[in-house]
Parts: sequence; structure tokens; C-alpha cells
Amino acid sequence: MVWAVTGNIKGPAGSPYDRTTTTVTTLSLAPGTSGQLAPVLGASWRLLYVETTRAARLRFYVATSKVAADAARSFMVAPSGDHGVLCEVITGLSLGVHITPAVDGFQLPAQQEAVLVVDNLDTVAGSVTVTLTWQRVE
Repeated sequence: MVWAVTGNIKGPAGSPYDRTTTTVTTLSLAPGTSGQLAPVLGASWRLLYVETTRAARLRFYVATSKVAADAARSFMVAPSGDHGVLCEVITGLSLGVHITPAVDGFQLPAQQEAVLVVDNLDTVAGSVTVTLTWQRVE
């Protein structure tokens, strides 16, 4: 038996599982400093694409309490221990990154806001706008 897709594989229009774009912006950050954001992504989500307005390091965590446990970790060093890091993305000259394979993320406790820490990797101060393309999982 052969299966063939004959309809919309995304679900009906307005389905909670459609791809969604969310944009969040930090306050002005000096070079090398960070800010914490809380994009509303739902309790579980799948990250597909990230874009920033300047070079940045983005780190997603399972909970706000995990940010401190990972704060001392250097750039380009793999996390270890009970760090809570779900995903780390570095944007540079190319400010957009396709996440493949996609990253499945979730929040503990289940909440609607994701925990995102943004480091300004640019040579000048300024805000960092982050645009996320994602899908709700639950």
C-alpha cells in the first residue's frame, strides 16, 4: 500500500501547530553584556529559525533558575552538569540561522514564556531584536 498526501499537512487554517513568528527586543546592551527575555512560545515548542539585528549569542533554558547555573560558562564551551540549556545559537555576519534539525524546547514548570538570554557580540552598544520562527508542540 502506498500513502500519498492529498491535503494540507499543517492542519486546518489557524491550527495551533502552524509556524509562528515571535519578535522580542532587549534593552540597550554594551558589547559583551547580556539581557534576559521571555518570548511567549508555550509550554513546549519547536525552534526552526532565528534571526537577530546584530551579532549575538542566544541561550534558551528550561527554567529561569538554570540561568545562574550556566552563567560562568565561556563562549563556545559545551555545557556540563545540571545546566538546563536547551539550545545555544550564535549569529555573526549572517544574522539568520536555520535550526536543523529543529530543536524541541519546553519550560519547567510548564509556562508560556521561554527563558532566553541574549549576549551582544557586536562591537557597539545597542538593543538586540530577536525574531524566532517556531511551532507549538503542546
